[in-house]
Amino acid sequence: MPAAGKSSFLVGLFLICACCLMLQIIETRILSVVAYYYLAFLAIGMAMFGMTAGSLFVYFREQLFSDARLMQNLVWISSAFAITVVLSGFLTITTVLTGVSGGASQLLTTALQWGKLVVILATPYFFAGMAISLALTRSPWPVPLVYGVDLVGAATGCLIVLAVLTLIDSVSAWFLVGAFGAAAGVFFAQAQRAMKQVKAPLPAIARSRIFARPSLLAAGFACLAIGNAAIQPYGFRLSMVKEAAEIVRPDDFIIWNSFSRILVRSSHEGQPSMWGPSAKMPVYRRDERGMNIDGSAASAMYRFEGDLSQLEFLQYDITNLAYSIRKSGRAAVIGVGGGRDCFRPRISGSAMSPASSSIRYSSIC
Repeated sequence: MPAAGKSSFLVGLFLICACCLMLQIIETRILSVVAYYYLAFLAIGMAMFGMTAGSLFVYFREQLFSDARLMQNLVWISSAFAITVVLSGFLTITTVLTGVSGGASQLLTTALQWGKLVVILATPYFFAGMAISLALTRSPWPVPLVYGVDLVGAATGCLIVLAVLTLIDSVSAWFLVGAFGAAAGVFFAQAQRAMKQVKAPLPAIARSRIFARPSLLAAGFACLAIGNAAIQPYGFRLSMVKEAAEIVRPDDFIIWNSFSRILVRSSHEGQPSMWGPSAKMPVYRRDERGMNIDGSAASAMYRFEGDLSQLEFLQYDITNLAYSIRKSGRAAVIGVGGGRDCFRPRISGSAMSPASSSIRYSSIC
């Protein structure tokens, strides 16, 4: 078996497989904000659908993918994957998604919207399926080795994306996947040169010169991802959140992580936000910021400067009733929100000081 080009080929395969899992996870995060959490299954389903379609295309068009030009095919397919990843990112963040309500016209509109999303999400995986299918069935190296690299790449992609999402927003991370996909094409091109495979005529879909320059695509998409992350929230970002256009003001703060997107609105002074205020609640004015997670789970974050008496109004909220009835023991706060749940046990003490309450509590974020 030839040794020339083996390492470059395996690195290219590793990258393309890592990209598939990175893209799936990023899509689940964005779809959870744009629409709802159960759409994580849609992202996974589109990955399976697209990769299967790409593999079947290779199977039924065997004459287009000869062993003699394996690396040449992998170069243009990786470039096509990278381009469609970035295009699908742009189209997804600008797509309007609505629920079904009304008559037949609304049903048709909704069907077209979701049909468009299916095509947008599945297209990059079509090319990924082609690349992985060719790598597994046409390479001159043992299938266990190639398949092992496939699995390690996919598993590594799951870990890499967790780190990426703690550093940059999900939209920029989506573009970064395109850069990694193009980088896979760079390694396949190196393998082609090492194996001295002769260039041959390509299918009509692959004859554009842009597919033969994966290094330029990788550099361009990497600059797009890093530049977009650097100028947030003014770069490319979500335009629709939970079926409504989202307006972000200059003082708003948005941060993504591997499991949520947090939006903190600019501060304002007024009557504090309460879940269920008592009718006997005096008039208070507090400086607060509204915040939400994934566009729907909301909470208020009050300005706190160390004086618990400034948060005395929390005693008039119905959600504080348990602390008023039972002023000793243990309490668990699941999700601290804006922090009000951590203050309530202390405020419920008679002397309004941190030491006055005998309730011990822990928080679970």
